[in-house]
Amino acid sequence: MATLPKAAYFEFEEPFHRLVMVRDKKRKGKRLLACLEDNWTLTVTMAPTGLAIIDHSIYSNLNMSYFMQCTNARLSSVGYVCVSRLNKEEGTMRRIAKFRNVKTAGSLSNCFLAIPQGLYFDEGGQLMVVYHKLDLAKIGNIGVTQTMEKYNDVDSFVRNIFTQKSLVMLESDVEFCPMNAIAGPIAKFFKVLKTTYLTVGGVRFIEMRNNPDTWTKAYLDRTTCNINLIHIKGSAWRPGQGIKSRKNKRQRRN
Repeated sequence: MATLPKAAYFEFEEPFHRLVMVRDKKRKGKRLLACLEDNWTLTVTMAPTGLAIIDHSIYSNLNMSYFMQCTNARLSSVGYVCVSRLNKEEGTMRRIAKFRNVKTAGSLSNCFLAIPQGLYFDEGGQLMVVYHKLDLAKIGNIGVTQTMEKYNDVDSFVRNIFTQKSLVMLESDVEFCPMNAIAGPIAKFFKVLKTTYLTVGGVRFIEMRNNPDTWTKAYLDRTTCNINLIHIKGSAWRPGQGIKSRKNKRQRRN
């Protein structure tokens, strides 16, 4: 692998210091990063603009998993893995800044791993989201790597680490950020798309994939099948931004 001048490298705060990052002025967008340690501790941060992640051989030997935000998200499929958090402070009506509006570095509080299952409109016409969140009480004292080795298929793995009963909330009250795994242990049964790379001057950079990582395509709660979930095509839906209503020219004139 080609090397870059020492001044080009950027040392990120723990636990993201194991990712090899460099400064890149062409990278204008912010990107959410997450680290899942072997004891299931989840740390989430918003990487500043102007940073790129270099592919490195050490990533396959890490005992913690790293994820990068995937903005190529749709809610037309079931089971992609997300970093999530509620949009209100617990016990108050105070709204928390959405991920895309976070400006300061440092860890983001109250984040958890979740798997959305779909959207629907309730009887009052409000947009609701059905999801499952990581259930630490169910997992117990078994680490991430050991849990991956314990199960032989992805559905068994997912069902035993996420809440059994589906959770339902207003879509505006909870935010989901779809992710791509980029480093660390990955269970053999995960059907994760190959990592996308961009090679510049002999240096290989990690890029987000065409889709978020899908951990399961099954409904984790049978009662979800009884909900009239809606299918939203194309880019009409974005996490935390609701549904974009589209009108043709005739409708706009009226």
